[in-house]
Amino acid sequence: MCDFELPRDEDGEVIPHDHPELVDGAHIIRRISDDYVVPDHNSGGHRLSSAVYKHDPRRGHLSVDSTPCIVAKGIDPGEYVTTPQWPGALTISIENFRSIDSVNEADDRWKIGMVPVTGNDCHAGVWGKITQGQSNSLQRLSDWLVEIPGVTKLMPD
Repeated sequence: MCDFELPRDEDGEVIPHDHPELVDGAHIIRRISDDYVVPDHNSGGHRLSSAVYKHDPRRGHLSVDSTPCIVAKGIDPGEYVTTPQWPGALTISIENFRSIDSVNEADDRWKIGMVPVTGNDCHAGVWGKITQGQSNSLQRLSDWLVEIPGVTKLMPD
């Protein structure tokens, strides 16, 4: 990752920002836990919840992982993000992610930046409100990085 000093508040907490390496063709990863797998009453199987990307900004940031950071470490992204708690993962380009943000003013658009946490220095965050409709659109634009057997996701229209 580039030599970029993370912006922090007076308490040392990372504040909303756009990281210079999380742009356009770069990808972010959304880990999937069992909490996001729900019954599909139409098929009788299971599907991803429509809330997989839904986010209320009062709760801080939407947690994702930075593919460029993981790759720079020489680690396979799928192996990096999966654990028994997180058996699956979706991946989406920053360009596709931002295409769903309906805000035109730069200051009000979603911010996508790095938020290293203990045990995961490739942890990133998305700041801003993501509605259920936007979450569904993001899920349609995402691809499985690590598919959960027997679980479907929304497909592009």
